[in-house]
Amino acid sequence: MLCKENVDVFVRVTAAKVPAPGGGAVAALVAALGTALGSMCANYTKGKKDYAEFDAEYDRILKMNEELQERLLSYIDGDAEGFLPVIEAMKMKAETEEEKAKKEEALQLAYKGAIEVPLNIIGCCYDAGLMLDELSHHTTPAVLSDIAVAVQMIRAAINAAYVNVLVNIKEVKDREFGALVFEKMDFCMQATLTLCDTIFWDVLNNL
Repeated sequence: MLCKENVDVFVRVTAAKVPAPGGGAVAALVAALGTALGSMCANYTKGKKDYAEFDAEYDRILKMNEELQERLLSYIDGDAEGFLPVIEAMKMKAETEEEKAKKEEALQLAYKGAIEVPLNIIGCCYDAGLMLDELSHHTTPAVLSDIAVAVQMIRAAINAAYVNVLVNIKEVKDREFGALVFEKMDFCMQATLTLCDTIFWDVLNNL
């Protein structure tokens, strides 16, 4: 499992001429690191006298981030696994009309499945953006710069996941399915990118 490898191995495997890990796995890792920075900021601020009234909030954020990190790390391998059915469907014979129909059906199911992980990453990034917004208002100044880094990582991850949805959904012929995906995705994208930009510039103005 790639999520269990060290950083050096992950980078080298990503650089190799192999189908996975690719952009989706990298997006998942970057998002996980963004939430990890959020946890670090909460841990550094929790227990300080000036922020004692927010300790319950930090506990809630730390628990939520732990869950987000587990999900995101699972998506590193999940992204590769999610695309395997597409590769297998592409290998299917398509000489007769019946074979062509079966291959097309398999491909449509596979492309829908390949969308699931990057779409889930987008959802995680949305939750992470809300979390970082909370932290940015109640965090010791010593770690404000880490909040700025965290939102940029979440911003990069959600954009990367968005691209991975687009490259697969363009192959899906089910327009109703596509409309539902775009509805969810566009809401999360707009809200998260706006929030990340606002937090980033607010932090920079207070450094």
